[in-house]
Amino acid sequence: MDTASGDRALAWIPVSEAALCLKVSRQRVYQLIDEGELMAIKRNGTWLVNFRSVAGRVQLLRQEGG
Repeated sequence: MDTASGDRALAWIPVSEAALCLKVSRQRVYQLIDEGELMAIKRNGTWLVNFRSVAGRVQLLRQEGG
């Protein structure tokens, strides 16, 4: 794994960016966080989603044909 990929895998992204990656609404991202489907943390009042959990969900959806 190159450094850029490794950095991205450990990155925390805003809910809005996660929504774009998943092609869903921001509200749906919050639902996925509440359901434990996405790993997220709250920093300074802002929710950040772990990029690796988003990428994993995208891969799962592709495998399911979605």
